[in-house]
Amino acid sequence: LRRTAVGKLRIEDAVTFEALQAQGASALKSMDCLLEDLPRLDLERGQASQFLIGAQVALPGGPEGACRVYGEDGLLGVGRLADGRLQPVRSVARG
Repeated sequence: LRRTAVGKLRIEDAVTFEALQAQGASALKSMDCLLEDLPRLDLERGQASQFLIGAQVALPGGPEGACRVYGEDGLLGVGRLADGRLQPVRSVARG
């Protein structure tokens, strides 16, 4: 069994281990490339801290449903916005 695609990532776009060694991180796609179809929400610092600990964040007027969530340092994870409340679904590990 050989996997030839995951979502929009295709085997044709893969890089070899040798190319990865030679090019380093520049050979890798961004972590959020699979989330590009979701609406983007940018949070302020306090909101981002709440999101990362799993707390709901008040966000009236945002797009309802699943969204990709960003803070000052980049992608925070995926959330679901309903009734003006953003509920974290998945957080990205921070180094």
